[in-house]
Amino acid sequence: MPDPLKQLGEDIFNLLTPERTLNFWQVVVTLLIAFFLGLIITRTYSKTHKGVTYSQSFCQTIIIMAMVISIIMIIIGSNIARAFSLVGALSIIRFRTAVKDARDTGFVFFAMAAGMACGTGFFLEGITMTLIICLVIILLSKFDYGLKRTVDKLLTVRVPAKFDYEKQFAEHFIKFLTSYSLVTVETVQQGIMTELTYNIRFKKKIDEQNFLNGVRQLNENNKVSLVYRDQRVDI
Repeated sequence: MPDPLKQLGEDIFNLLTPERTLNFWQVVVTLLIAFFLGLIITRTYSKTHKGVTYSQSFCQTIIIMAMVISIIMIIIGSNIARAFSLVGALSIIRFRTAVKDARDTGFVFFAMAAGMACGTGFFLEGITMTLIICLVIILLSKFDYGLKRTVDKLLTVRVPAKFDYEKQFAEHFIKFLTSYSLVTVETVQQGIMTELTYNIRFKKKIDEQNFLNGVRQLNENNKVSLVYRDQRVDI
């Protein structure tokens, strides 16, 4: 006659460990590999990052994401019902932090792919994928792939309210610039002054300081500023 307490213990154990296909050490190995892949990904990210949007917390999140995704894949396994239940549970989460750089989005998917590879047991494929993609990222960064050599700049000029800026600046702009366009016109200092913002592109081998000095002479030595629009920074 079976022991009721023993049977109860077995039922509780089966409830807490449903359909396990991996033992404890396999889970540990999966997490460790996902962790090291996350380290490789974040190391590549920090070495190739350019601009002012770098975030330490983002690097740590990438590692956590790779590990969590690997565990999620283990939990789901081949159980379709469990997969749908997990999707429903995750759908209630709202992410409030916006990704500042489109490149960061690629690293988020990169970490997810590494975690999925580890969680499904494709360790060799995950390691190979991580190393190859990291190499590609390093090469793209080293050779500045996609960099536009000629970059537009923003010129801000402050002139008196009745200043005929279209006529006064035209000759000077044509001399130094390949193209220019007026972006905004704003009255400042209670209507006494007008502030103009131009999108400009310099000719090759032009001394920008001479250009700015000429603008100051034309606008009666009022405010002149030039903003360098770095392609890696959203201005």
